[in-house]
Amino acid sequence: TASLYAIDNPALILSSVKKAEDSDSMIICLYNPTRITQTAIIQIGFPIKTAHMVNINEVAEAALPVAENAISVTLKQNQILTVAID
Repeated sequence: TASLYAIDNPALILSSVKKAEDSDSMIICLYNPTRITQTAIIQIGFPIKTAHMVNINEVAEAALPVAENAISVTLKQNQILTVAID
């Protein structure tokens, strides 16, 4: 079966998945509730061109590398990370 997304680290909490307010990007918000830095691979179930860390206003702050429709992310303790995927 196909999935829209998959996250390989069960310690992280997926807080939301939605369409961006001002574009066709998919927004994924993750939260690290642990006391240690966590890494994860976000596997996307469709072809993607770019991924960016974005702020609360969905403005790009940093590009994330994309390889084979997957994005690697690192979250510090208690960090919330928002990613825009195109």
